[in-house]
Amino acid sequence: MRAISAVSSDGPASDNQVILASDMLLSPKGAGKYSDKANAIFCGLYVGALVFAAGCGAGCDRQAAASEAGPDPAASVVPPELKLAGVDVSTLTAREKGELRTLTSELMSPCADVAVPVAQCLNEKRACGKCVLAANFLLKGVRKGIAREEVQTKYKARFDPIAIKELPVDGSPVMGSDKCAVTITEFADFECPGCKAMMPVVDKVIKANEGKVKLVYKIVTLPFHAHARVAAEAALAAREQGKFWEMHHQLFENQDALQSRDLERYAKTISLDVTKFRNEFKLDRVASQIERDAKLAEKVGVAGTPTIYINGHQFMPLITEDPEGELTEAILAELPQGPSPVPGSTPSAPPAPSAPASGSGGPKKIGPKGN
Repeated sequence: MRAISAVSSDGPASDNQVILASDMLLSPKGAGKYSDKANAIFCGLYVGALVFAAGCGAGCDRQAAASEAGPDPAASVVPPELKLAGVDVSTLTAREKGELRTLTSELMSPCADVAVPVAQCLNEKRACGKCVLAANFLLKGVRKGIAREEVQTKYKARFDPIAIKELPVDGSPVMGSDKCAVTITEFADFECPGCKAMMPVVDKVIKANEGKVKLVYKIVTLPFHAHARVAAEAALAAREQGKFWEMHHQLFENQDALQSRDLERYAKTISLDVTKFRNEFKLDRVASQIERDAKLAEKVGVAGTPTIYINGHQFMPLITEDPEGELTEAILAELPQGPSPVPGSTPSAPPAPSAPASGSGGPKKIGPKGN
């Protein structure tokens, strides 16, 4: 329980000490003129009057001061109209506009060479191109009622150049061309249900952005997943025969059956030489790839699976119910941008999907501009 101490309405008790009658002395001239009883009554009335007058005087003084000063200027100030060039704020409430004004004034633009707040970047029409995307990200967070701290954290993860992680490819499996402007790096565990759920989302987004986006796959084997290691070895063994992605899909689609006999069945399904497949499990480069990925995951602070980076920015969806839309927006933020789009314009439609490529990349590093 918490102790509660009594205080007056004007402040702590220490600031409002009452003078007791026993602490006062009547003038000597009054001595003997009244009886002790009358003297006590008079004293009490006198002290009470002083206390009342002091209290009334304090209150009146405050009222007088307020009257002389006039109305509080802050109470009559109307916030300026929120203007963000290229961003539609017409449907926001007054509270939402205030929240968006704060965010766009405090958070810096994603333009590496323009160290100004998002609002300034927009309204001065600076040659950034990403500020409209950044402002609309903040707008969506405000409209969804997401806490300011969460919006700020996810904004910085997606847009702040300082947040970029250096992620070497280091021989990992790669889907897509080295010429792609955007690189998705995914740390995943073949026995992780969340990774299984994310697989079709990543596939769909990559196909919709063919020629723009490639996927680098990093393997994590969580200790509480009994079959994660053998599944990883199966995927890398299949890679020796050029069929990593085919085995990758087999493992996720049959996640509840990852015994050795199951893995050989999947090898037959994707037309592998099963004898070679068994031997490739034992290759040193299979084990070293798993260990290399584990060290990188630890270095960059991967806390669970799936963990996804886009050109080194950790993907933290603002709206978790829409991973495909969020992933698409995060990719758009990393694509080369021209000047900020005209208000009301929309991005051009992506090219028609086609089959993903297979292969592996050499040692490269992912930076702000991709590979």
